[in-house]
Amino acid sequence: MPQLILKPLGGLCNRMRAIDAALAMQKDYPMDLKIIWESSMELNCAFNQLFQPISSSTIHEVSVLNRSNFMRFNWRPLYNDIDIKHSKNFLTKFIRKNFGQEFNADKIIYANEVKQYFEEGFDFRSLTKHKRAYLATFYRFYTNKKPYQAFRPIPKLQAKIDAFLATFSSAPIGLHIRRTDHSKSIKESPIDLFEEKIKALIKDQENPTFLVCTDDDTIAKQLKAQFPQHIFFREKINTRHTPMGIQDALIDLYSLAKCQKIYGSYGSAFSNTAAYIGNIPIEILTKQKMENPYEDQPPFPTFSEA
Repeated sequence: MPQLILKPLGGLCNRMRAIDAALAMQKDYPMDLKIIWESSMELNCAFNQLFQPISSSTIHEVSVLNRSNFMRFNWRPLYNDIDIKHSKNFLTKFIRKNFGQEFNADKIIYANEVKQYFEEGFDFRSLTKHKRAYLATFYRFYTNKKPYQAFRPIPKLQAKIDAFLATFSSAPIGLHIRRTDHSKSIKESPIDLFEEKIKALIKDQENPTFLVCTDDDTIAKQLKAQFPQHIFFREKINTRHTPMGIQDALIDLYSLAKCQKIYGSYGSAFSNTAAYIGNIPIEILTKQKMENPYEDQPPFPTFSEA
């Protein structure tokens, strides 16, 4: 049976998107799927601290290699996101070539090569024709007709999601406002667009409630001060650097998915992932009409069974 070794990259939703694509392809083209989940500064949380096991795949938990863990590092599943073909570091090349699991793969696609593959119309289904293929990406490279159904939050987190949603008498309107390090989202989806949308919906609807999910506490508090009877949010830790911070993000994601509609931020995978999980409508608030580059279906060819 062919094997695909997938290393999903980026933050929580980018990784979920890549895994979701692999699971869909595995369903249509039976293969052994191994997923390399790396805890790093981008996302410092183990998969099993977020989700229940996915029965059709094997999750390998790994860490970033650094000076502090050099002597106790788990060498066998070494999956740092480095393209050894272009690396100038001799030690890195040697370690990856002799210990990295992708060494035995007969097809390797590194992260910095994926976009070019898309633009050239590469059919990612062909990976299943290889005995062992390695792919590192955050893109959706295969369409899933029932996206994200394989992901189930662990019971502890699901209980927190249910408890928070129970505070609403009916499904709220979701607002996902991406800030902090996302300069494009800040520029193209400024806070005044969300304020205008809130005012318009308060005028048109009878006592609407809004669930605000954001990575900037000051934004949520600012909106609460402006619209105290309508705005609700969770007090949480806004950081990718601790497991608790990532768990809080997951709670936000699945709470947002239960809203009646989402008004999201430009370029954010979080907004779109929540909409796909909940199968609910989404509108990206931007200063001008434009394509959202991180929609779940990217502006590149994707493939699925007809």
